Amino acid sequence: MGLLRLLLIFGLIYFGFRFIFRMVIPWLLGRYVRKAQQNFQESQHEAQGPQYREGEVHISKPKDSNGSSKDKDGGDYVDYEEVKD
Repeated sequence: MGLLRLLLIFGLIYFGFRFIFRMVIPWLLGRYVRKAQQNFQESQHEAQGPQYREGEVHISKPKDSNGSSKDKDGGDYVDYEEVKD
């Protein structure tokens, strides 16, 4: 009687794991992949930036490290040294 009970318990555990690995795990992995794909598509859409119509002109100024736009009133500053003859 004890051997039969032990075999029954092992059989139920075996078929339980088999069910989990054949049904539940693929469903969970598919759900994870779909969610990751959706997040990737959303990030790609945000990275494209604003869309402009054909012929529309848009000028954007570069931003410095603190996030404000740089306002340069001329060219780049060149350091030089005067040489007397």
